[in-house]
Amino acid sequence: MEQKVVIKNRNDFQKLFFIMKEEQNGISYELHLEVDSLSPLDILVITQFIIVQRQKRCPIIISTNFSIKKYVKAIKLVDFVKTNTHKANTIRAIPDFTAMPIKRVERERMFEYINATATFFKSIIEDSKDLAMLTQCMSELINNVYDHSQSAIGAYVFCQYYPDSNEIKMAVSDYGIGIPASVNDSRRKDRKSVLSEIDCLKWAVKENNSIHSIPRNAGKGLDIVSSFVKKNKGSWRLLSGNAQIKGSSSRNNYSPNIINNFKGTLIEITIKIDNLEVVDIIEDFTWD
Repeated sequence: MEQKVVIKNRNDFQKLFFIMKEEQNGISYELHLEVDSLSPLDILVITQFIIVQRQKRCPIIISTNFSIKKYVKAIKLVDFVKTNTHKANTIRAIPDFTAMPIKRVERERMFEYINATATFFKSIIEDSKDLAMLTQCMSELINNVYDHSQSAIGAYVFCQYYPDSNEIKMAVSDYGIGIPASVNDSRRKDRKSVLSEIDCLKWAVKENNSIHSIPRNAGKGLDIVSSFVKKNKGSWRLLSGNAQIKGSSSRNNYSPNIINNFKGTLIEITIKIDNLEVVDIIEDFTWD
């Protein structure tokens, strides 16, 4: 039995999350992508869909136009989901698409991926731009997955540099319980009233709020992302449960999630390279 799933825009991802929640096994799916481009956010949704369905022994076929097919092949999405990168492997950048590979990042090895990402981007970005905050954001978001999400399939990361706009897009995702559920579970344990899902996101972004008494990132994860984006005049989007954040340099806008049936948390950050600080280069001199 085969089902065709047509994706024309981001709202159509609700079809994928609905299928992922079903318990049916053995059904094959043709994922038909009628889109002109895919951002890191889109790539991670598709990656999670394929991995979850493969775990249920549901084969996936991707059909799309030539340019998207070339892109999906170049970033090695198909190769990645076949192994889910459970085994250690070399992290190789993708120069033709100025991207770092899709990666299932374990906390114990995350700095290997983060450092490789920073090294690659520094090699292709003009001038000596400071990527310290970008790497810190990545570290905070990966830690958040393992501290809070209860994701059965771990944390996933995908990063790409766009030369035309001189921007980096970085996305981190999980397939866990979501921020609203995590926040409200903690509030119930503390005998506090539950919040709406949007208010849960507002609570989570506020500095020093954490459901852990001694978290690794001291409740600063999302606040660091939000502050960095504002300083950099970039943007970010967070999807979790039935709520979302669209953040810019001026404010964070909270609203219902555009993707129904969404599970887990997915964050995409857009960094403007021109607005990053330049690293001072210190030269060594030898006096005779």
